[in-house]
Order: sequence, then structure tokens, then C-alpha cells
Amino acid sequence: MDINFACFNGSLFICGASIVDGITIKDSWRLPWKSIEQSLISGDFKGIDSQPILWQPIERVPYLHSYLLSYKTPVLIGGRESRTPDPTSDIHMYDQKGDKWEKIGDLEVSRVRTCAAMIGNSSFLVCGGYSDPNNCNGTLIKTAELVTIIP
Repeated sequence: MDINFACFNGSLFICGASIVDGITIKDSWRLPWKSIEQSLISGDFKGIDSQPILWQPIERVPYLHSYLLSYKTPVLIGGRESRTPDPTSDIHMYDQKGDKWEKIGDLEVSRVRTCAAMIGNSSFLVCGGYSDPNNCNGTLIKTAELVTIIP
């Protein structure tokens, strides 16, 4: 299972995606920092008002093997559909108010299992990844691209 995490607006976001026994799992969750902070301080791993810490499910991620980046809101980069091994060039941003992933652009090169890093306030560098997630031998993408998000 691919697991990615990002911190945004007082919460930890985790996205996990995998295919297990032919069943596609593309789940996402949010955990407020307050719950984590109170658990660490008290040592009893209880959340607000001594209730167990509960992850809050959010809209499922659209693709498998995407990279999750912290921006002003979580951003998903690349990945692939569960029905096909073909990578996508899609870039999605999470809309917290609407609880949905919205497509905001495309990469120049479709990538799966890529990596990215923020550069400045509205740009990120995407590098590496694979053109075939099922055959990582010889399908490594040896390029990088700079992506700018227009606010």
C-alpha cells in the first residue's frame, strides 16, 4: 500500500491506496493536531474530552500511487487509475469545504510514484517517478519539471 501524508491547516492528512485481492482501496483521512497534541501531553492517547482519537474520513483519492504534497491545501500529483497501469499527468487540490479533490492542472509528463518539493509560495518541483507502475525496471523517468499553481 502506498501511504502519503501532508500537514495543512492544523491537521495531518493521510492518503493510502492499493489493490488487494482485486479490490481497489483509495482512502483518505484527516486528524486534527489538537487530538495529537492532547494525546502526547496526557500520555493516554485520548482526544478532546478524553474521547478516543478518531481519524476523520475525507473524500477518497482519485488515483493510486500519487504523491501528496503540503501546500495551502493538500495537493495530489500524478498516479494511475485502478483499471489501467497507465500513469496520469493530473494534479488535484483538496477542497476542504466541499470535501472533494479538484483537478487544477497537468504535468508535462505522466508519472506514477513520483516525488515533489515546494519551491517558494506557489511552485513545486516534480521529479522522477515511473512510466509503468507494474514494471519499475527500465521505466524510470529521469526528468524533472517545475509546476506553478496560480492562486
